Amino acid sequence: MSAATEIAKYGKGTGYIYITDVNDNIVANIENNPLGKEQADRFVIASAPISGNITASCVVELTSGSGTITNLTIGGVSVFDTSSAITGGSLSVLATNLAAGINSYLSTPDFTATADGEKVYIFLSVPSEAYNGDAVVLTTSGTLAGSTTSLEGGTLNTGTIDKSTGYKVYINSNVSAVAGDLTGASDVSSYVVRKPANAASEISNYTIASGTITVTRKSLITEITVDTQGGAGTDDLDDIVSDGFNEGDILIVRGLDNSKVTTVTESGNINLANNVTFDTGTKDNVITLQYFSGDWYEMFRSPGLALTVANLRSAGIPQPVSGTNTTALTAGGGTINLTPGTDEGYQIITGSVTLSSSWTIQGAGSPIDGDTFVVDYRGTITASGNNVTIFGIALTDTQILEGNVKVTAVYDSTLAGYRSFIELNTNSQDLVNTTDLATKEDDLGNPAVDGYVLSSTTGGVRSWVRNSADIVQGTNSASLNAGVTGTDDTLTAYTIPAGTWAGLGDVIETVHFGVTAANANNKTIKIEFDGTPVANNASFLAAPNARNFIITTKFLRTSSSILKAISVFDFGGGDCEVTFTELTGLDLDNNAYAIAFVLNVTSISDVTMEAANATRQIR
Repeated sequence: MSAATEIAKYGKGTGYIYITDVNDNIVANIENNPLGKEQADRFVIASAPISGNITASCVVELTSGSGTITNLTIGGVSVFDTSSAITGGSLSVLATNLAAGINSYLSTPDFTATADGEKVYIFLSVPSEAYNGDAVVLTTSGTLAGSTTSLEGGTLNTGTIDKSTGYKVYINSNVSAVAGDLTGASDVSSYVVRKPANAASEISNYTIASGTITVTRKSLITEITVDTQGGAGTDDLDDIVSDGFNEGDILIVRGLDNSKVTTVTESGNINLANNVTFDTGTKDNVITLQYFSGDWYEMFRSPGLALTVANLRSAGIPQPVSGTNTTALTAGGGTINLTPGTDEGYQIITGSVTLSSSWTIQGAGSPIDGDTFVVDYRGTITASGNNVTIFGIALTDTQILEGNVKVTAVYDSTLAGYRSFIELNTNSQDLVNTTDLATKEDDLGNPAVDGYVLSSTTGGVRSWVRNSADIVQGTNSASLNAGVTGTDDTLTAYTIPAGTWAGLGDVIETVHFGVTAANANNKTIKIEFDGTPVANNASFLAAPNARNFIITTKFLRTSSSILKAISVFDFGGGDCEVTFTELTGLDLDNNAYAIAFVLNVTSISDVTMEAANATRQIR
């Protein structure tokens, strides 16, 4: 029967419990009953656990005479640098110097030493049984004499039982079990012997058979190596059948040979972190599993899981594939499916064609919360009645043509779909054209006349209103003289567009500056509105001689057909006249009117107009 079956019958009433030494020599036959179990447990507690490993040692004693030590070999290997002999004025000094020479020299195997009087105690540096019995040979000069012992006492425990003091435990629960005979008995030492913390590990090797190994429990922590079936270069380990394992027991698994790689899979009863398989290799490659209810669960592995996109995604981290991918759209249209973890997270879309069918760019695969794609659309494509739709956002014809559009799509599991956001790069682009903002205020429409601006109330009601700022209607900064004499000559005129006086109280103001020549000639200077004079110097200073002048006129709307003109005609030196003229029969909303600066002079140089302008003033 198996040990796992027999341990369940430990002390239950039939058969025998056998206590043996490490070589399976029976030292006690105990009936398999509760009293016998207690007796067997005392053996186990008292002397069975491994106490530790023992280092092999030997002794060299200098007994008489004087001289030098030219060599000391253990198993034929010199243990100090023989290029210089060990010297000393006395036997104890020689012993001290020999120990120092051994400690400062690296041999294979290596040794350490300590001196006590004339004796030198020498120890193998690592526990091993392989060098037990090696001869120790002392070579001297002069009359120096000494004695040696062979290298002895090394132990290296690799099992459950200490090789020097431990006991093993067997059970044969069969009613026909015989005292003094291990036939049919099962070794249950690993179940009843308590290993101390300093116990050496016992590593067992298992060869895979059809993806499976059956592992026998050694202790709370069992360490094994695995070999491929038939010595193949690769093999899969799918199942680990447990023999006697308890809940929470730990299994450490390594490969036997790095040229025969075993892949630990999840095809059977093994559960791996993030569902990622594990490959054995050198002794650095190790995986630790824990046993629960017939299955094995990964605790950790070395080397650890690589920070790959697949591993991060299997842990629920929405890691995108790094880098970019560029796709040129063709005229025939189609569908581009983007799969998280497979396709790059940044997609560049180009192309310069006329579409004959539509394009759709969308998510695919099995996304997780937070999976993100950025689609950078740079195409200069003519839609021709077709569409380009990116994660549910249909681009406008202008966007399809101009490019400079970026769509960010983030997966939301509560929606079972992507949330999509569009960004527009308006650099060097007409914002209204690019984003079709002109269509966003269809209900507001266009203003009735030019020059209106958009206004709003605190309640969000928007409307077109007249601009509240002065608007220059015209200006003239050139010096002008009359072109003809003896008749009216218009030097400058401003055509005021229809609708300029848009509301009651609106004002157009004109200002004209000039100078008259130094002579006694009559010089008529007039401001006319649509041919009607509104300012004239002939009534108060017909022949201005060497005078600077300024004419300021305000045209005020009082109805859609009436303007009131107020003029101030001022010559330097105190001559000034204010005139008032009412202009009627007008159609200010629909007709344009001219405001002119007119001269009637004797000589073309009698009057010079230096500057003029007209501005609109809004109430």
